[in-house]
Amino acid sequence: MHWTDPSPPAPRYARPLRFAATFFLCGMVILAIVQGAINLTRRPEPAVVQLYPGTSPVWDLGPLGLVKMAMEDTVNLQLNDTNAAAQWASMIPANDGIVRVGPDRQPYMLSMFHQLKCLDILRRMYVEDHGGALDGVGRHCLNYLRQTLLCRSDLRLETVQDPDGAHAVDMWGDLTCTDWRQVYARVEENEKITA
Repeated sequence: MHWTDPSPPAPRYARPLRFAATFFLCGMVILAIVQGAINLTRRPEPAVVQLYPGTSPVWDLGPLGLVKMAMEDTVNLQLNDTNAAAQWASMIPANDGIVRVGPDRQPYMLSMFHQLKCLDILRRMYVEDHGGALDGVGRHCLNYLRQTLLCRSDLRLETVQDPDGAHAVDMWGDLTCTDWRQVYARVEENEKITA
């Protein structure tokens, strides 16, 4: 039995045309992959995002990495030793934690730095012994910290040491935290842009 191919033979130019089309498509795929890799390495301009109407905006830095932080009773950042004021001040960037964002470079203070400043204000008020009275700034800080703690609602479980007693908890161990070093770096970058 003899089989014959019913289709006519391909023209002489078809093979180079198929080769050129394949070469072109492969080139486009490679170009798309390279462009995608470039876009992945580019850090987008942080955006101001309003999560809900009428609420404070958020400085969207994109995904931030996670770090492990050991909870410990450190000898640093004490209430009143010779290094306390300098150590607490070192936690706030030179520009007071203010970033300028958006097309009009509107100034905002990051909540993280506002909270740290409030802790330092309360520390100083405690050291200076105001007789238990809080001035307007101290009252603001106490309320602000209370409200931000409630807002962020840390749901980490801490072991109760004495359920029937003073309810002391074991807070020591490692926490998984947003990498605050990346926040400091982005604030520093922002300061260079607006300088």
